[in-house]
Amino acid sequence: MPLTSSFLSIKINNIKRLDYWGLGMDNAVDNLFEALFALTDLRVLLRETAPLHKLSAEQQKQARETLARAKAALSKLEEELQE
Repeated sequence: MPLTSSFLSIKINNIKRLDYWGLGMDNAVDNLFEALFALTDLRVLLRETAPLHKLSAEQQKQARETLARAKAALSKLEEELQE
């Protein structure tokens, strides 16, 4: 898939509006790390259930909640970079 058709295709020139010294980047950085932490939590869950990845009902619920956290953070990040 070409880069232009993915989430990463957000116009890079919008990023230059943000203050790289921490004044305007706080929300974008916070949302980026929240998404990364959520994906790391999901990765840990999948490693715990390797090699077959048979998730219990509780683990499935946890995986759905973790994915929702990641999606919400990415959505906020996308909004922040498009403003």
